[in-house]
Amino acid sequence: MVVQLPDGQHLKNDQWVNVEGKLSTIYYQPFKANFPYLKVTKINQIERPDESYTFRGYDNPNIKKQK
Repeated sequence: MVVQLPDGQHLKNDQWVNVEGKLSTIYYQPFKANFPYLKVTKINQIERPDESYTFRGYDNPNIKKQK
């Protein structure tokens, strides 16, 4: 997902963050299509989760299932 950070905010490689913001769309000329992007309003650094990546068809232990 495309993310627009607040002015002056930069992320390091492999830095984990929790963000809040507003979803919107932006026109991307090379594909001649609108794409979603997140305009970040709040950002907090977090610890890397035990299971840091999720794959389609994989049960992520970090996500609690509703019964």
